Amino acid sequence: MAATAIIIDNREIDWIQKLSFGGLPTSVAFLPCSDAMIACDDGTMILVEHKSLSDLLGSIKDGRVFIQVAEMSAITRWVYLVITDPVTYGPQGTVITSRGETGWSFNSVWGALLTLQELGAFAVFCAGDQDYEACLLRLANRDRSEVHPLEPAKMPHILSAQEQVLASLPGIGIERVHDLLTYCGTPAMALVALTDPQSEIPGIRGGIKAKIRNALKLAESEQLIITTGDDGREQVEIIRSYVQEKINE
Repeated sequence: MAATAIIIDNREIDWIQKLSFGGLPTSVAFLPCSDAMIACDDGTMILVEHKSLSDLLGSIKDGRVFIQVAEMSAITRWVYLVITDPVTYGPQGTVITSRGETGWSFNSVWGALLTLQELGAFAVFCAGDQDYEACLLRLANRDRSEVHPLEPAKMPHILSAQEQVLASLPGIGIERVHDLLTYCGTPAMALVALTDPQSEIPGIRGGIKAKIRNALKLAESEQLIITTGDDGREQVEIIRSYVQEKINE
């Protein structure tokens, strides 16, 4: 996206009216509610209100800037409030301008800026008057597609109720539960395999199985098996080994 033409309000100071904007078609005319209007090659219109910090404070005080932003927002959704000075504050928390410390509370000024953004203006700071021309060109060259695709660094995975149960077992955790279910197929099969001393599960040592059996209060003679309920669903039951019970006797 790029600017095709720029109109500067004829009430702007002389040096701004004389900016060339890199050779773009530029004109000076009366703009009813902004200091600059930028036409872009995709048909987008941008309105810019230019404020020094002192001008910003004065227009906040008399409410003029809120009316300006509301009028600009009624024309286009791309409204920018370009501020050419940083908002800094002194030891008492009051804002400092080029003329010295003011009676303005830093919190009050930032609250006003938030209100202006909620009214539809994007608050932008540029690096002083000398950066104002480049700032407008940066705004014009921004991509204003309706949809901005994002690719997260990691895709989230919400654990199911069954995964949460398995992840809570000693030595499993959320780090192993996915691989466990991939290997075993179902939560029931995973639970049976985790309590079977003879089973082999990649990454699961015998010590982990012993801790899981102890956590589930399984006796040496007890083993988990899978049965099918009347509704066709898998269910886990405890059985006792007859041979083991005889040995224990």
